[in-house]
Amino acid sequence: MLPDLNVWMLLLAHSLLSLLAGLISMLLMPPQYRSSPRRTFAHHSVVSFFIPVLGALALMLLAIYARAINLLHQERPYTTIRLPVFTAAPAAPALAYGAGSIRSRLINTDLPQEIRLKALMAVQAMPGNLSTRLLHEVLSDPSDDLRLTAYGMLDKGEKRINLQIQHALDELAQQSSNEQRGQLLKQLASHYWELVYQDYAHQGELREFALQSAWRYTQEALSQRPDDGELWVMAGRIALARLDTEQAMQAFSQADRLAVPAGRVQPYLAELAFQRRDFRTVRELVARFGKQEASYSTTPVLAFWKNGAST
Repeated sequence: MLPDLNVWMLLLAHSLLSLLAGLISMLLMPPQYRSSPRRTFAHHSVVSFFIPVLGALALMLLAIYARAINLLHQERPYTTIRLPVFTAAPAAPALAYGAGSIRSRLINTDLPQEIRLKALMAVQAMPGNLSTRLLHEVLSDPSDDLRLTAYGMLDKGEKRINLQIQHALDELAQQSSNEQRGQLLKQLASHYWELVYQDYAHQGELREFALQSAWRYTQEALSQRPDDGELWVMAGRIALARLDTEQAMQAFSQADRLAVPAGRVQPYLAELAFQRRDFRTVRELVARFGKQEASYSTTPVLAFWKNGAST
């Protein structure tokens, strides 16, 4: 009788420990793995009972592993969010004609005035430096309507930039932070440069004043933002317009050192090398140009130098 009692006691103890192991392993499992607690508890208890020690240990490790994975890849509950505010941006106007076609219509005085006026309106969709040159040509047109319209478009563009300059000057007078002042100085240099680049200040003292102002604000901005590569590029372009090739070379070289994209710097370095008659350097710089950096107008120039122009 005594051995039988020991066996029954051992089975009872093993059963209780199996139930305890099943309960603990079930509670350790992540909630999504115990959607049916009774079945999970029964399954774990049975495994622990028929695979002594190893079964309970395996279930414990499996539960801990599942909980750890669940913490790493925890899904966020669904929430209600506010819809973003839709802001309609005006689409860029499409050119009705090509730049050459527009110019041919504008200078052809034999065409009906309605067609020429329509071509003049299409000028507004062209890049600023191209459109202003065409508008300056129209100022000498025999048609009063075209001349007045062109003058109005030029005046509107110039006033827009001058208004931006005035706003930037007002903000600059109120700023004490070096960072903000550096940003505003850069804006002022850019606005004055736009007056020259877009040909609003296209000759005489007005152009000289705009170039001097652009250069002065660029130098002041660089004192606050010496690591601004785009600012160095603008300084180089302004120096080129002032015919100061030495300053231009220094500015573009610094922009190149600051890792400004090659397509923004190398064309100017090649232009400076060409002015020095250093054709070997021109070919070396042009050879670095990729196809993605070539435009319709620059492709023939690149092909000329890449195919080995004679010195």
